[in-house]
Amino acid sequence: MRYRICIDKDLCQGHGMCCAEAPRLFSVTDQGRLYDTVELLSEIVEGEAYQQAIAAAEVCPNSVITLVPVNELP
Repeated sequence: MRYRICIDKDLCQGHGMCCAEAPRLFSVTDQGRLYDTVELLSEIVEGEAYQQAIAAAEVCPNSVITLVPVNELP
């Protein structure tokens, strides 16, 4: 099954824990805001990348990462 990674950017404070856990999926960027923000490098994941995304969501100090199932297209 495939999943979409969603980040609540209003609550993300750019701690970078997700990047440490899954550097192929997340990147921290400085956009001149009070906090750095996390950018997705890959929005749709499955298999090993899904496992990495779950691990990243679990270590997020602000709990702003969620994974939503994506319906398979015929």
